[in-house]
Amino acid sequence: MNELFQQELGGWILEAHDHWQEHRPKMYREFPKAGKLPSALKTAAQRTAHEMDCLMEAGYTHHQAWGAVRQTYLFLPEEEGVTEEPEEDWFLDLLQEIAEVRGRAEQEMEELRDGN
Repeated sequence: MNELFQQELGGWILEAHDHWQEHRPKMYREFPKAGKLPSALKTAAQRTAHEMDCLMEAGYTHHQAWGAVRQTYLFLPEEEGVTEEPEEDWFLDLLQEIAEVRGRAEQEMEELRDGN
């Protein structure tokens, strides 16, 4: 991971924390119950940095890479109709949503590549 990303990780963690708290309240409440909020935030920031690094190595600018990746791990879409579900389902639901967001991000990256 490059030095620039190392410096940005802390800010990304704070931004993701605030975003999840406001836009993903159900998910945000579940992480502390499982004792995983700090590690989930750190992992989201690290994965963002890793994917951005890969894109930049492939020729994307920092701005293009950030635009393509930030919603994959840090700024997840707002939850729809927050309802209580059994605790064991929250992680599977999160993985499904991440996969959907990542699929959209990959499609956007393809479109950016085709446009360059």
